[in-house]
Amino acid sequence: MGYINPLLRLPAARALLGLSGLQRRAVAKVCRGLREEANAEAELAWKRRKGPMAAYWRAVSTYARHLAHALEQGEVELAAVAVPEGFVLVPKEATPQMLEAFRFLPEMTDRALQARYQELLGVAPQPIEEAA
Repeated sequence: MGYINPLLRLPAARALLGLSGLQRRAVAKVCRGLREEANAEAELAWKRRKGPMAAYWRAVSTYARHLAHALEQGEVELAAVAVPEGFVLVPKEATPQMLEAFRFLPEMTDRALQARYQELLGVAPQPIEEAA
C-alpha cells in the first residue's frame, strides 16, 4: 500500500508502534484474520439484503486492514534505520533495567536517574551527515 496510513494520525494508533516487533506481528495477524472474517460477514449480509450490516462489516474489515498495515509499516520503518559505525540505538527513556544498572547510590530515585539519562542523551555525540 503506497500511501500514508490515515490511522497513524491518531496518537493511540501511533502508540502501537511502540510495541515490540513480536507483539506488533501478533496483533497484525489477528487484524488480518479479523479482516477476512469481517469480509465474509459482509458478503452474507449482502446476500440477506441487509445493507447496513454489510456496510458495517466492510468498515470493520477496512479498519482491521489499516491497523494491520500500520503495525507492519512500523516494522519497515524500524528496519530502515541505519546506525552509523560506532553508534548504538538507545531508548529515549531509560528502561527499568537501565536504571538499575545506572544506580550507583541506593538513595537515587528513578526520577533522578531519568533526569540524568536525559542529560546524557542531550550531550551524546551525533553522527556526522555525509554530504550528498
